[in-house]
Amino acid sequence: MNKLVVVGDKFNEFAKLDGTITLSQLAIMAQMPAKVFNIKNHLFPGLGCKNDEVSKFSISNNSPEHLDLSSLFSFYGNNFAPNIYTHQHNTYNVLIGQAKKLDQSNFELPFILDERNMLMGDHQTGSHVQGMIITEAFRQTFIAITEEFFLAKENKKDTYFVINEMNVNFENFLFPLPAIIHFELLDIDQNNYRSKLKAKITIKQAEKICATMLTSYVVYPAKELLEKESKLAKDAVALYLTEYKSFMA
Repeated sequence: MNKLVVVGDKFNEFAKLDGTITLSQLAIMAQMPAKVFNIKNHLFPGLGCKNDEVSKFSISNNSPEHLDLSSLFSFYGNNFAPNIYTHQHNTYNVLIGQAKKLDQSNFELPFILDERNMLMGDHQTGSHVQGMIITEAFRQTFIAITEEFFLAKENKKDTYFVINEMNVNFENFLFPLPAIIHFELLDIDQNNYRSKLKAKITIKQAEKICATMLTSYVVYPAKELLEKESKLAKDAVALYLTEYKSFMA
């Protein structure tokens, strides 16, 4: 049996490696007659594929005898349900799946990636996942974990996250292959008004840590923070108009 990893089309450089193909290339293979292939091809899931296209492919495909698609369909069907707590309106932009609680302070989530993500719209090496995508995945992680597990039900709506610190350390390249994000709560201080948290977040692939983030942030009621933000914005506009010449110097 021949083993192939399927990745999104934008990871074209990665797909030049032996044992890798793009989703578009897989679609072509599926249309070819089985007699063209000497052995059966077992397709393994990589990242970057358009989830809806994989779903349509699994529904319309009539299980070609030269392709074993079970692992690909299972992965995209089970791991790619977007996390609903990320504050993202477009599912293409969600970078994390459903969270699994390990204990009171530790959680795990699958890293997911659709090549239509807003951060993949421009410069791409075609091989590894960019650092800014990892950083955004970490940001979504602490928002989602906090909302799902650490906020009272009545406070889950209309929250406003204020980030005080995000320190990211990149250790190894992250490639378009399955990866797991781990969230560890380091400290929490809550009262009726706000929640202050510190956390360590890591992403691991093939037993290697690819990146780590140390972060601290505060969750406030949105209404009160928006009022404060509006006042500060007005002050900024007034200062800019008053000191326009110095700003332009």
